[in-house]
Amino acid sequence: MEKYLLSVLIIFLSFNTIKAQEMKGKVTGVVMEAEFNRVIPTVTLSVYNSKDSSIVNYTLTDGDGIFRISNLPIAQELYIIASFVGYGKQKIDFKIGENGSLDLGKINLTKVTNVLEEVTISGIPPVKMNGDTLEFNADAFKMDPNAVAEDLLKKLPGVVVWGDGTITVNGKEISNLFVNGKPFFGGDTKIATQNIEKTAIKKIQVYQKETNRTSNDSISEINIQLKEQKNFGYFGKIMTGRSTGDSYESDLNINVFNKKTQISALFGKNNYNKESDDIIQMIRNSTYKGSGLNREYDTNFDKPGRTESLRGGFLLNHDFQDNVNEKEKNGVNLNYLYNNAVKDLQQQNNIVTNFGEGTIQERVNQQIQHENRKINTISGKYDYLKGSFQLNVNGNLKTGVIDRITTTTDSVRFGNNKKLLSSRFVNDVASEKSTEGEMEVFLEHIKHKDANIRTPGDWTLSYKIIKVDNNMDTKASSYFIANTDSIENLNLMRRIPYSSNWTNHRFFGRWGNFWNTLATPSYDKFLFVSHELNFMNKTLQNEVFDIEQISEDTEQKNNFLSYNRKEKLLNWAPALTFEKTYFKHLSDRFQKSAKMAITAKYIFYTLNNQSDRDFQDFTRSFKRFNPMLSFSYRNIQYNEFENNINFAYLTSNDFPTTDHLFPVVDTTNVYSIVYGNPTLKPSDKHELTFDFKHKRISKNPLSYNLGFNIGSIINHISYKMIYDSSGRTIIMPTNVNNNNYFTAKASFTRAIKFKKDNLQFKINSNWTLSEIPYYVVYAISEENLEKSLNTSAVIEFQSLFRRADYFDLGVNYSYKNYRSKQGTKSNAIISQRHKIEGNTSINFTRKLSLISNFAYYSNKFYGTDQNYSICNLKISYRFLKQNNLEVMLSGNDIFDQNRHFIVKNMNNVISQNLTNAMGRYYMISLAYYPRKFGKK
Repeated sequence: MEKYLLSVLIIFLSFNTIKAQEMKGKVTGVVMEAEFNRVIPTVTLSVYNSKDSSIVNYTLTDGDGIFRISNLPIAQELYIIASFVGYGKQKIDFKIGENGSLDLGKINLTKVTNVLEEVTISGIPPVKMNGDTLEFNADAFKMDPNAVAEDLLKKLPGVVVWGDGTITVNGKEISNLFVNGKPFFGGDTKIATQNIEKTAIKKIQVYQKETNRTSNDSISEINIQLKEQKNFGYFGKIMTGRSTGDSYESDLNINVFNKKTQISALFGKNNYNKESDDIIQMIRNSTYKGSGLNREYDTNFDKPGRTESLRGGFLLNHDFQDNVNEKEKNGVNLNYLYNNAVKDLQQQNNIVTNFGEGTIQERVNQQIQHENRKINTISGKYDYLKGSFQLNVNGNLKTGVIDRITTTTDSVRFGNNKKLLSSRFVNDVASEKSTEGEMEVFLEHIKHKDANIRTPGDWTLSYKIIKVDNNMDTKASSYFIANTDSIENLNLMRRIPYSSNWTNHRFFGRWGNFWNTLATPSYDKFLFVSHELNFMNKTLQNEVFDIEQISEDTEQKNNFLSYNRKEKLLNWAPALTFEKTYFKHLSDRFQKSAKMAITAKYIFYTLNNQSDRDFQDFTRSFKRFNPMLSFSYRNIQYNEFENNINFAYLTSNDFPTTDHLFPVVDTTNVYSIVYGNPTLKPSDKHELTFDFKHKRISKNPLSYNLGFNIGSIINHISYKMIYDSSGRTIIMPTNVNNNNYFTAKASFTRAIKFKKDNLQFKINSNWTLSEIPYYVVYAISEENLEKSLNTSAVIEFQSLFRRADYFDLGVNYSYKNYRSKQGTKSNAIISQRHKIEGNTSINFTRKLSLISNFAYYSNKFYGTDQNYSICNLKISYRFLKQNNLEVMLSGNDIFDQNRHFIVKNMNNVISQNLTNAMGRYYMISLAYYPRKFGKK
């Protein structure tokens, strides 16, 4: 009995001891300068466990020298260290009582006259102020040996790493994250935070950077400073996977860096619709930690067809100087990517055209296509900045070879009885080679970069050249049957070599400020002169050869459809801009600014075309005056909120092209015969825009945005549609007035930080109403001016919940609606799409993880419903001391329901596209993450 009572007593005491340790207390106090009895702001206060000297919590004193540290254990031996540059450290032992609160009163710090005489007190200060920069000492945080930068950031006071990867400091979003003062492998935040070892980090620096030399506007940035011996290393991912069927994958990503150079090498091969033309995206999705719900580089179940892809490339970043900062830069960036994609596509298009008064035409287009695409892309950038001078050189080159085999069948039905009007059968083989090159040189000189008054001498110059060469050779056979009139039947075979080569030169210049030359110097009035000149040379060669269908070895040139032409286009736009700014601020309290800008722009446009077809020899010249007016207002209440209001009146033009005016008409295109209109005029667009943004800066950020666009297009380049009894359409461009539209948009974003959790949700919506006029002629009826009244609505909801570092849940919903109505008596054509998606990620341990994704699609189109769901599940386990060997089992589209279904709309025509897509497969994969930072 006594033993029983003793056991109960021990359990009871243990329970109370654990309960006391779990209870959280707080300490308060004020730090003073001993000699003058003055308060000291931004002093570092660090609390440690007396038993093992592990850090418990920390803070900085405020402007009045006051500090408060919460979440401390009760009834436990602790000590606090106060430290500040130039003062001796102060250590105080304490224990928080059962009431959970303790006031340490005044802590006096004494100035150190001789640093060598300072008494050493153990304990590394976790945080301190260095000028205007807040610095966190990484070694002060004892963490898992495999922790990365992201884990460290989550431990820092005021810093929140949200579920979507966004980082905020005291509620303000980080604009840039650097490593040793410069972008890390392209500048993507996750590449740095989810790869860099915590043990390689010396300190985390948080600071504000001014973005405008005439105001106090600033952005927040983070710099990860590595230890000197850790300034070189490598990381990456090597992975291979095989499925129970015929799916497979292999990926390789190796990244090497030192103080000046960063190099990445990438390779990937798979056959389950996983493609990317973005090297940074591929690196981002090969990170060591890989936390969150990001699925951007995975099987694309929304991609039509099935694709086998082979990719390879590299990235190079090199700085020619040791120190890179906002005032001095001298570096080059280069990347190359090869992508070979083999695609098999089977699709069916249901195209519905509404003529008004209940008259409907339906067209069914079925297609089988095999495509082999080989693309090489290389791009480079050179940046130089010193003092007032800046130079940027950008360039890219893309070459491609595409071989395509396509079989197409068409049928057109009309009216309520769905009478078959015509059918078409087409087989074609095409080979295409293309080269696209682009280079831009940008020069800028700011005479007095840090001055409040802009004096004359500022200028900006840029030159950009674009060159495109495209060559295609197509061999096609086509058979058309007109059920209403057999005389319209067609049966032909053709070979069409086509080439298009064009070069565009763009010159841009801007000079100012001339106000301080013409009038009394002012810090708030600016006068700029600018110009933009575009000059394009274009050469087209289109040859058509009719082939004898019996022998297929006799070709005869079709002189009616063959042509050679050269096109010269000149677009010059000089402009004069006047700006007036208003600015008011109170240090550390608020900043209010407004800007009004008036631009007078005149456009000179000339199109000259020379051709071996006489009717295509012409010159058209147009002049347009385009005034623009804008007003913006900004109200920043520091650490509270920020409001932005923007209003603008904009004008622009759309000029007719050669294909609008004098095209070579091919009447054998059957379902879309396009004629020209020599009398076509340019269109003039007038638009009003308004936008209001509110952002609350706090621990739990909130923002919302409201805006609208309203516009009207005079002489809108629309079309005249003539439908014949076979269901064919003749399209002729024409000018029509009263093309009016209105768009409203709204968004709301909220983020809430709990003790260990954070919650984000976002709502986006927009609604558009447009009234588009066009002419319709059916058969031999009279020409009628119709108006297509179109409305579209989009609502998107996204939510993301993160529990500590082991659970993520995302729920998304999207709704899209399109409605088109012609005339007052016609029935509207309506399409709707709902998508509900749920994503979860559970880290049971640092080794075992589970990721799941579920999406439900509901589509409605012209009386047809398409509903299906996609479910994916992945479970992974990591091995080895560094947790860098991973085995993963995945089940994809487990229910085997995937259907690629998409609806497209244009005025009175809506089409439904249904294709084959990637289906169910199960895969096992093995991945290794090689990584080393400095010498171990």
